[in-house]
Amino acid sequence: MVIEFKPFNAGFEECLKEFKDYFINETFAEEIKLAKEEFTNSGIDLNEGENYEERLSIFFDWYLFDRPLSDTNLTPVRYFVETLSNKGDIYDGFSKTIQSIFVIKRRGIGYVKVKDMFTRKKYIVNGDNLIGFEKRDIMEARLIPFERSYRFSETFCFYPDDIKTMLKKEIKEAKKQEEADFYPVLLKFRRLKTMSERFTRMDIKKVYTLMEEGLLA
Repeated sequence: MVIEFKPFNAGFEECLKEFKDYFINETFAEEIKLAKEEFTNSGIDLNEGENYEERLSIFFDWYLFDRPLSDTNLTPVRYFVETLSNKGDIYDGFSKTIQSIFVIKRRGIGYVKVKDMFTRKKYIVNGDNLIGFEKRDIMEARLIPFERSYRFSETFCFYPDDIKTMLKKEIKEAKKQEEADFYPVLLKFRRLKTMSERFTRMDIKKVYTLMEEGLLA
């Protein structure tokens, strides 16, 4: 099944920047500090090094879309939609995102077709800067519904093709639960990538095996 909206209108980048700029500044410095501590406790290293910018981008994506603010029960995106923005209809999709690990099935002019590896649903994602994407790329990403289109949140965690077997195994296990929760799988593979970057001479499959045996944490 392909889920596809009609062609998008301009303005997504401006709206995303407006949203990010509100919550990523000195006013929220303490909130960001607390969030970083929570994030690193999940096993993701935010120290500078290989792929630092990617990891920092993943952190801010989580901070904006998933983590409730300390003084409310609302995530920044939900707080923005309900309280701050006068563009409710435009921003409403920002709180209805689809976060998953996707594989690119096709790339066209101004769009890519991706498959959610958890649900197996397919989506057409529009964008102005998709040149770097290639067929069969595997990545964690977030899709944002926006004015009858899907757009990427501009945060990606790319994985080597070698993870497919491991990922399918984890998905199969998650689906055995009464209510399948794939978020722990996302976290596990983020940690796997962090570990594989730390142990560069070790095959990622070996890193995965050592993590499963509790020898790497």
